[in-house]
Amino acid sequence: MKRLPGFVAALLLALGLAVPIAAQDATPAATPVAAPPFVTAPGLGVSEFDIVITDDGYDAPSSLPAGRFLVNVTNNASGPAAAAFLMPPAEWTLEQVQEAFAPPASEDAPPPDFSWLYRAPVAGGAGGLPGMTHQAVIVLSPGRWVIWGDDPGSTIPLAEVMVTGALPPTMSEIAAATVTITAVSNATGYDFSIEGDIVAGQQLIKFVNKTDQPHFVSSVISPVALDDEQFMTLFMMEEGATPEPDSGLPAIEEIVENPSYITTVSAGVTIWSVMDFPAAFHTVACFVPELTSPEGLPHAVFGMIEHIEVA
Repeated sequence: MKRLPGFVAALLLALGLAVPIAAQDATPAATPVAAPPFVTAPGLGVSEFDIVITDDGYDAPSSLPAGRFLVNVTNNASGPAAAAFLMPPAEWTLEQVQEAFAPPASEDAPPPDFSWLYRAPVAGGAGGLPGMTHQAVIVLSPGRWVIWGDDPGSTIPLAEVMVTGALPPTMSEIAAATVTITAVSNATGYDFSIEGDIVAGQQLIKFVNKTDQPHFVSSVISPVALDDEQFMTLFMMEEGATPEPDSGLPAIEEIVENPSYITTVSAGVTIWSVMDFPAAFHTVACFVPELTSPEGLPHAVFGMIEHIEVA
């Protein structure tokens, strides 16, 4: 219960809320992605580039032509990490972007204002456990992009990538995706629409954000099936708490984060991510805080949560 991918951990802490279950760094060691990687650029019909993450920064190209790319992200940092792309306000320097992610100077200081992240283009990327290579296909339009850790609390220094030229007028569908997850809005909030069967093992997942806020897809693994109420009970437990013996809930230490996840993307963006689904009960959810919620409650509370048995 130390860290979640995407916006959630730092934002919840900034809002004074409990950091939820599913610590990625508590997940048992996973088998590294075998060589050759699960997907290849020629097989997908796209270009590619590599990023290596260390605790000191990102080894990545400093410039790229606009287009769609397979990004191979090798995490050599000491803990879970991601390399994802966002476009900050044009007038901000890299130092100002880094400062925007800085934690409060004291406990009495106001929490950081991350509302600008909800307006920024966020193309996504790939990340997860250390010692692994994580893959995703993203689209980079022309402009100045910043590589960040997909987490406002990440301490890894940011990097800049200049993307030049113009996007191709058309881009073919990536047929290798076996599942499509679509983030949609409804009368009560949000939902995930899932097309295709999620099966045990690695899969290329297409994620489409058809809402007006950023989202990511995190898979939480449980030894028993959970419903929304049970999951949210675990989610809201204080760190160190234990479920009641007759509650039917698993112990907190039995709930772990999938070793891979779909990084945050902004409204209207599509990403294709390689995810590994162990055979288990999964809760697929987005924990990005709802921008209009005074308490900063996550999108999962507003319906962006699904329970899946993977065999």
